[in-house]
Amino acid sequence: LGDFGLARWLEHDVAGDGCELGFSTRSTSVGNHQFRLTDTSKIGGTIGYLPPESFQRQQKAVTAKSDVFSFGVVVLEVVSGRRAVDLSCPDDRIILLDWVRRLSDQGNYLHAGDGRLPDGSYSLSEMRWLIHLGLLCTLHDPNSRPTMKWVMETLSGNYSRELPVLPSFHSHPHYISLSSSATNSTTTTTFSGYVTASNATLFLTADDIRGGSSGSDENSGAERRQQPVELFPTVDMPREIPFKEIVAITNDFSEAQMVAEMDFGTGYQGYLEERFHVLVKRLGMKTCPALRLRFADELRNLGRLRHRHLVQLRGWCTEQGEMLVVHDYSSSGLLSHHLFQFHQHRVPALPWRHRYAILRSLASAVLYLHEEW
Repeated sequence: LGDFGLARWLEHDVAGDGCELGFSTRSTSVGNHQFRLTDTSKIGGTIGYLPPESFQRQQKAVTAKSDVFSFGVVVLEVVSGRRAVDLSCPDDRIILLDWVRRLSDQGNYLHAGDGRLPDGSYSLSEMRWLIHLGLLCTLHDPNSRPTMKWVMETLSGNYSRELPVLPSFHSHPHYISLSSSATNSTTTTTFSGYVTASNATLFLTADDIRGGSSGSDENSGAERRQQPVELFPTVDMPREIPFKEIVAITNDFSEAQMVAEMDFGTGYQGYLEERFHVLVKRLGMKTCPALRLRFADELRNLGRLRHRHLVQLRGWCTEQGEMLVVHDYSSSGLLSHHLFQFHQHRVPALPWRHRYAILRSLASAVLYLHEEW
C-alpha cells in the first residue's frame, strides 16, 4: 500500500456493516469469489508522486492513470538520479517534474540525465526516449496518459512507432509552486500544491523531503541483525498476527525502530519469527469494527498476490482497535538507496542497464496490479 496500486482496492461485498465509506463500485468476478472493484474517493501517498487530480477539491474517482503518473515520476528519477523533490537543488530545480518539463520546452531533454553516468556507458537516444516516456506518463490530464499495458509493451520493445508528441508545458500548471520566507536570517522553502483538497497550502520541511521516510538511519548506533539467507525460501501464506507479537516485533512501537512517518500512519522495522525482516505499518485511522473486518478480508485477498517484483505480505492485525499491515522489508533493497544514498557515499552511479531493467520490472509489477491478478 504505497504510491502504486492506490487506484483500485478489491473489497469483499459485505452488506449492512454500518460504515459509510463513500466508495463508488462496480462488480467483477475473480475465480470463485465475487468482489467489487472500488475506485477510492480519496488517496494517500507521497508528495512528488501523487497525481495532480488527487489535490483537487472536486476530484473525480482516482483511476489506474493515477498510478501511471507516479510511475512516470519514478522514470524521471531513475534517468536523472534525482529525487522527485530535492531541497538541496536551486529553487528552479527543486521539483523534478517541473524542471524536466521546462527542459522539454527548451528542447534540452538530455540536461536532465544523471551526470554521474560515465560517457559511453549509456545510449543518448535511449535516455531521451525514457525522459519522453516519463513526461507522457505525467501529463496533467489523466485521459492523456498512456495505460500501463502500453508502457510495458513500449519498454519491452514491442512498440515500433515514434512516441506521441509532447505538448508545450507553458500552459500546464506547475505540479508544485514554491514560496520562500525568511525568519532570523534563515530561509525556509515551503511548497503548495497548485490545487489542494481544501484550497490550502501544503507545507513540507527539509526533513519531509530529504529521504527521512525512505529508510532507517544508516549511522544510528542501533545494533543491526544479519538477515539469514535461505537457499530454498518458502512462501508462507499471510496470517492474522496477534497484537502481542506485533508489540514484540516493534519493541512496543519504539522510536528506535521507526523507519517511516507517512500521511496515513507510521512504519516500524523488526523481525517476524526471528527470520523475516519486516516492516509493520501502523495505520493512523480511527475505524469502526466493520471497517476493521473489511480491512482483514482485504488483506487476506491481497495475500494471493504473487509477483517477483512485489514485496511479500506476511500478515495483519486488527486487535486493540488497530489496523496493522506486516510485509517484507529491506532498506538496502530500496531504489532510493541505490540511486541517492550511494551518491552521498561517492559510490559509482547505478549502471544504465540496471536502471532500464528496474523500470521494466516496476512496470511489470504495476501492470500485474492493474490487470493480471
